[in-house]
Amino acid sequence: MVVQGIMSMLNTDERFGNRKLAFTLCEHLSHIQANLSLLVLCFNISGIATDVTNTLKGIPQSENTAVLIFHHKDEHALPNQSSDRVLVNPEFKTFGGIFDMAFLAGKGIYSCEMNTNALDGIVKFLTNVQKVNDRT
Repeated sequence: MVVQGIMSMLNTDERFGNRKLAFTLCEHLSHIQANLSLLVLCFNISGIATDVTNTLKGIPQSENTAVLIFHHKDEHALPNQSSDRVLVNPEFKTFGGIFDMAFLAGKGIYSCEMNTNALDGIVKFLTNVQKVNDRT
């Protein structure tokens, strides 16, 4: 549900014009293509640092990679501080972005300020990676 939600959000965002983004699901580390943007999905279940560290095991640290941290909470219970401010260890700073998103099992990714901010950041991240790739 979350994967479909992200793909739908990005492909209906008018900032990409009438272009549709192509997505490839990477279920194994060997499927990762270093020259393409990579969105890593992390579900916040216990502690944010532990969850992200476990999710990123084996994934190369790169500016082409962004981490999307999903919080399964109603809007009123979402964290006040963004995860990129909590994740201060140097290994987290090598990624192209860390974005918080909210979802609920019955609703999927819902409309809220956190998700609006995340979408803005993800679009900027994808655009920046594309610009770098276009120059090389």
